[in-house]
Amino acid sequence: MKPPPSPFAPRPNATEQALQAAAFALQANRPAEAERIAGEVSRRNRSDPRAAQLYGYALLMQGKAKDAIPPLERAFKQTRDPAVETQLAMALREAGQTEQALERFQHAVSRKPVFPPAFLEYSVLLLNLDRTAEAIDLMKHGAALAPEFGDLSLQLARELSGEGELEASRDVLLRAHAAAPKNCDVLFSLARTHQAMHDFERAAETYRLILKMMPQDGASKVGLGICLLELGREDEALVQLREASRMSDKLLGEAIVALIDAGRGRFWLKPSEAKRMLRGETK
Repeated sequence: MKPPPSPFAPRPNATEQALQAAAFALQANRPAEAERIAGEVSRRNRSDPRAAQLYGYALLMQGKAKDAIPPLERAFKQTRDPAVETQLAMALREAGQTEQALERFQHAVSRKPVFPPAFLEYSVLLLNLDRTAEAIDLMKHGAALAPEFGDLSLQLARELSGEGELEASRDVLLRAHAAAPKNCDVLFSLARTHQAMHDFERAAETYRLILKMMPQDGASKVGLGICLLELGREDEALVQLREASRMSDKLLGEAIVALIDAGRGRFWLKPSEAKRMLRGETK
């Protein structure tokens, strides 16, 4: 057990308190508040790199990319931090300064230790430039170096699926799942990929893994229900689809579509009949 904090421990000074408040505002998706707080600190002390970085990133989050560039440049010159360099490259990208952004991103992805978000943001720029093959190669490299960074693997899997490479997409997601077993976004994408490949048994197993961690995830209940229908386990499927349909009108609609689509040669349901079935109603 850790000892209680000493009542005589030094408290953060006013600047540190302000920067903590700005960082919290960013985490809470309140960039205007973060801009105001960090901007005040930065104006008082232009040599404070953390204030400059928080101020610049708050501006970037509000779509003020051109205004974000100077403070982020100042923060990077002082820190050489790969996270700040990536944010600077993002600001350059959003401001339309493509060549400068490419140069910054190329440097950021070469840093050691690896900073995985740089690969993701660089790939976004390459995709915007219709350099899809380069973007995919970059993401493959980044995902191999940092398979635990789920966002990169998810983007790579989406692009591979879009290119019709479902097996490659599934391999990426399997590696990402092995590196971060509790990432439900990766698991959901993996389940959908199994489903797209008509591997309904493995898709159902994957949806069940998600539901063990997130029992009230309605989208996974619908997905599991669809897989169970495809596997001929209609009673089990109806349990999942009925539970999901009670959660929202959107999920009710998805459950109805699932029943109608699965009705080929079995139910031949109309939407009204599917709705009654999900609600356990009789005619």
